[in-house]
Amino acid sequence: MLSELNIEDGLTVEISGFLKHHVGLGSRTKLVMGLLKSLKILGYIESNDPIDHLARKLGVGHVSGIGIYTFLYGGFVADTGVFRGDGILKYPELLARLRLPKWKVLIVLPEGVRGFHEREEEPALSSVEQHENQAELYALFTHLITSVRLGDFSIFSKALSRIQLLAGQYFSKYQGGIYSSEESSIIAETLSKNGVTALGQSSWGPAIYGFVENWRKGERVIRALNELSNSLNLRFWVTEVSRKGHYIL
Repeated sequence: MLSELNIEDGLTVEISGFLKHHVGLGSRTKLVMGLLKSLKILGYIESNDPIDHLARKLGVGHVSGIGIYTFLYGGFVADTGVFRGDGILKYPELLARLRLPKWKVLIVLPEGVRGFHEREEEPALSSVEQHENQAELYALFTHLITSVRLGDFSIFSKALSRIQLLAGQYFSKYQGGIYSSEESSIIAETLSKNGVTALGQSSWGPAIYGFVENWRKGERVIRALNELSNSLNLRFWVTEVSRKGHYIL
C-alpha cells in the first residue's frame, strides 16, 4: 500500500480494534479508507485526489461503493452498481444517501467462519446475469428507499427481507444456499423466530444482521442469541447505523 502511494519506508502504523477480514462487514474497505484519511491529514500523501479515488486505485470499491460511502457520509446509502458505458467500465457511484431512523441493528458473527476472499468471489461476479425477478427487485428497491424516507419500519422490513431472499437464491449456486454457511442459516432462523422481520446476510457473510424498532424489541432476540451461544461460538452486538460516517479523535 505504501509503495502504491509513493510513500518511502520508515512509516509505522499501529491499528487496534478492527474486525476480521472476509466476515461480511467491510473491514478491509474501512481499514484502507481510515489509513488513507490519516496519512493525508499527516501529510504523507501528496496527491490531491480525494481518498475514495485513491482507494479505488488500491483495488477497493470496484464492485460495491457502499463501504466507501458509509465511511464518508454514514446513513443509508445506495450506489449505482457497476456498469459499462461507451465501452468504459464505471465503478459504483453514490445514488442516494438518507438518514436512517434510530432503529436498532443486531449484528451476529459466527466465529471461525469466513466469507469469500476477493479471488473467490470472481466467478460469481464475472458472470452476473439479469435476475429473473429483476422487475420485482427494482420495485423493492423503491419501497426500501421510500420506507427509510418515511420512517416506515413495516415496509422497510418486508422489502429488505425479500431482497435478501431473492439475492440469496441468485447466488446460492456459489455460496451453497440462501446463506453462505450453516451457521449463518441457523442465526437467521433464530432471529426470524424471535420477531426480527428485517434481516439479511451482509455481503458474502457469515455476518447476519437484523433490524428492530427499539431496544425493548431487541431484548427477546438477545436472550435467544445467548441461548444459541451454548451451541455456536458467536459474537454479537446491538448498535445503530452511523449518521455521520467516520470521525477523527
